[in-house]
Amino acid sequence: MFGLGLGEWLIILAAALLLFGPKFFAGLFRKIGQNAKSIGDEFKNGYDEGDKKGDSSEGGK
Repeated sequence: MFGLGLGEWLIILAAALLLFGPKFFAGLFRKIGQNAKSIGDEFKNGYDEGDKKGDSSEGGK
């Protein structure tokens, strides 16, 4: 990706960790996880709701 190898990415991540600190990244990844969970929950709720509507419209098949 972008012409960078694994070594270069590790150096960039280490520099960012030193610059921002571990608390910043812990909070960032926690927020990302919460958002991913809420998106998954909304998708599941929408899928379940659509499934219930589909069952009622079939009329006994």
